[in-house]
Amino acid sequence: QKATREAIRLLQGVLENGEDTAPNEHPGAGAAGTAGARSVGESLEEELQALREDVKPKARPLRFYSEVSRGVTILSVDGRRAPSQLVVDLFERQRAAGREGQAVRFVVRMAPLDVVCSPHLKNFQAAAAAELPKLLKDAREGAGWYCSFHSRAMSTIKREDVMAALKDIMKPLKLDLSVSDAEYMVVIEVNPVLCGFAVLRDYE
Repeated sequence: QKATREAIRLLQGVLENGEDTAPNEHPGAGAAGTAGARSVGESLEEELQALREDVKPKARPLRFYSEVSRGVTILSVDGRRAPSQLVVDLFERQRAAGREGQAVRFVVRMAPLDVVCSPHLKNFQAAAAAELPKLLKDAREGAGWYCSFHSRAMSTIKREDVMAALKDIMKPLKLDLSVSDAEYMVVIEVNPVLCGFAVLRDYE
């Protein structure tokens, strides 16, 4: 719960900090402790107060979706910014703020998922074939790609099947498989709740 609250505070801070910027413009670094760092409790209290007053609560751009397993939580974000861009903006904001940035004590890893589907191979194949060409439309010819595959308590999609599907998709895009120095990384998460993926650059 502490990690989930911390992740929501971090990401919501970026969302609210960027409300006055253009959709594709990165928000500037902001100081920790701003309105964007509201706690989950404060957000829930706001909704409860709205219910008491018979007023429709203000929709939150970021909310808890599901707990896959102990320590692994899925958060849902509205459509104002792609999850991958949101995470990139968060990292840039933290880096720019340096020691003045919000301390991160509990969150260990964030995996943005721009496209989600049912956690079954046919669903993944269809989603990847439809969405990956769009996500990679600006990639230069000959750019390297690779896959970061994580499966949790789910065996319906195997790594070798994912790689076979990706190779079929990447070939007409004229992108090259690169194990050691990929410019584009297809990050894939599979769990009992969903299968999701995103394309990231400079992934470590």
